[in-house]
Amino acid sequence: SYVERWHEWQAGLLPLDRTPGVPGVNSYRVSTAVLATHRSLAKPGAAVASLSIPWGFNKGDDDLGGYHLVWPRDLVETAGGFLAAGDAASALRILEYLRSIQQPDGHWPQNAWL
Repeated sequence: SYVERWHEWQAGLLPLDRTPGVPGVNSYRVSTAVLATHRSLAKPGAAVASLSIPWGFNKGDDDLGGYHLVWPRDLVETAGGFLAAGDAASALRILEYLRSIQQPDGHWPQNAWL
């Protein structure tokens, strides 16, 4: 099930949680869940920079791409987060995705649509 897959994925991460018994939100588990939530199901390795539009609808134009796009600069940071948490497979998928969008002259586009 959906919930079981989340639990299995979280169980495979490094145990970097705060000391048991410390009150409050487990920011490590929340952070890893946020990284994983932004992954694309359609294109393995891709992840949008944000599920939100930080400026809302106040910008005054129809450009709603914003952070709903894949930004290679942010995707590299996401890969680092997965590596730090012990999810090398997700980091490798990101590298494979980045290789797939790399331009012939070696640069990456500023951003990409999914």
